[in-house]
Amino acid sequence: MAATSHSPRPRASPAARRGFTLLEMMIVVTLMAITAVISIDTIATFEANQRADRACREALGFFRFARSLAMTTGKTAEVRLDFTAHTFAVYWQSNGTSYDATPYAQSMVAGGLMIINLGTERELAGATMSVTPAGTTDFAYGPLGSCATSGTLTFTIGSRSKSLIIPKVGDPQIQ
Repeated sequence: MAATSHSPRPRASPAARRGFTLLEMMIVVTLMAITAVISIDTIATFEANQRADRACREALGFFRFARSLAMTTGKTAEVRLDFTAHTFAVYWQSNGTSYDATPYAQSMVAGGLMIINLGTERELAGATMSVTPAGTTDFAYGPLGSCATSGTLTFTIGSRSKSLIIPKVGDPQIQ
């Protein structure tokens, strides 16, 4: 009988090992969890800060629409502010003499009416509005596109504010 030689089994090289230890996996999962928590907090803060900007841009669209409506129809249109209900809306004189009882109907807006409620719109929740001069509740545009009242409409959430400057002549501007 021939003697067989038993050579030790070759050991796998480090490159040939494919896998992670439980400790390595736990470290990776922990780092991912920490990163996720920081990211979620950062995104939430960013979103809250953007609400004042969003409310201001929405109001700008309403003011431009009211001005354009007045100029194209030859009838007075206004943006009406309601600080109690936290809304702003576009109204116009469809009959040429008195304002309609409901906001202007527009199929391009949610709900079909040109009205924004800061209390119920999810993207604008928590935003508050203030106006200068104090006590102003409407900005009416005539057929030539001029506004009867000039002023500043400011939206605030937390420490973040954004203002809309409404001139007597010309388009409103975000400041």
